[in-house]
Amino acid sequence: KTMKKWNGLSANDQQRAIDRATNAILDAVVKGTIRFSDELNGDTLQAEIDAAIKQANENRTPWFAGECVMEAVGSRLRGMGKTDAQDAYYPEVGEGIIRLNS
Repeated sequence: KTMKKWNGLSANDQQRAIDRATNAILDAVVKGTIRFSDELNGDTLQAEIDAAIKQANENRTPWFAGECVMEAVGSRLRGMGKTDAQDAYYPEVGEGIIRLNS
């Protein structure tokens, strides 16, 4: 057995991979595990994320922070998720993998 690369996945599996990668990024962004440097990146991504999370908290609905972030910057996070998904390897069912960095 060999691991698949992006181009070996069906269109459905590619979309599932993008969704999973995007959700992982979103989770890390909302938790504050990932923060972006607007100054270094020359954009306002982190400021927009912070504003979306602040809005959710001010509305006393912190559980909607992810939805607020996706509404504000979802296309950019999906782009990052797609890049991560395209760079990943995909094991077959039952194929063992060893993660060195988790």
